[in-house]
Amino acid sequence: SAGAKPEKLQSELRFPLPEPLPEKPGAEIDADVIRAGKAASGMDLGAFAGTMEVYEERHAWLEKNGDPRPATSREYYYNGQEDPEEQYLTRIVMPL
Repeated sequence: SAGAKPEKLQSELRFPLPEPLPEKPGAEIDADVIRAGKAASGMDLGAFAGTMEVYEERHAWLEKNGDPRPATSREYYYNGQEDPEEQYLTRIVMPL
């Protein structure tokens, strides 16, 4: 969000691996597993500023349907700076 402090943000890069990484205490790379399960998701086409509307719509839908507001979410960027902003495609997934 616009008021977010950079030192409070966390970014992750995820990609599939053929086998789990060995644990290395103190390493800068952490391995994690995204488990299958229920999720609320939505897509946004356009500038990244529009993703907030997707979050708000998903939260409203969850509240209406009695699901708890998720503590985390993931964003998948299908394209980016090499494309015009109006063609940016972002998927937002909120695990339940």
